[in-house]
Amino acid sequence: IGASRPSGAGTAGRPLVYRAPAWRRMWEYLCDAGLFLLCLGTSFTAIAVGFLLDSDGKGENIFYAALVLAVALAALGYCAVKLFPFLRRTVVDREGIHVGRTTHPWPGSRSGLYVAGDRVVLVHPDGYAIPLPGTGGLHPDLERREAVAAAQCEEIWRWGTANGATRESGRYIPLRFADWQREREV
Repeated sequence: IGASRPSGAGTAGRPLVYRAPAWRRMWEYLCDAGLFLLCLGTSFTAIAVGFLLDSDGKGENIFYAALVLAVALAALGYCAVKLFPFLRRTVVDREGIHVGRTTHPWPGSRSGLYVAGDRVVLVHPDGYAIPLPGTGGLHPDLERREAVAAAQCEEIWRWGTANGATRESGRYIPLRFADWQREREV
């Protein structure tokens, strides 16, 4: 459900790959603050170009152009940094659970994987919650995305136990932050 596998899907040992771009989450971020930052960055870039084109040979216009361009790049850069995680993928194999370029160890208990909202979350042994990008699917209905995420959560755990990557130890790791822990318990 929602996982992409190389040819021969269902073959034991083949990694699970979740790579659905989170277009809906990207749009939600853009609606929250991203569109404002994009418009601000674009406007400030145009203003900086205007300062440079209207240069009278004095350093004053170049200084203002550089200042405005720095603000524009900060706004656009911040927006890009916030959107980048939505394009990452999750790869599940025997070595661990790979999120982007980081590999996280398998949880020692089924309670180390849970669904928060419409995505699967991994509990790191240090008590941090790590959302797994690409999980939850692309369906426009939140309830449907939650159901897909729940199925993927179970699929990841079963894959790990079936391939000897993890086994149930019964050890429960609470999350470090109370808000995260409350969401987990819901």
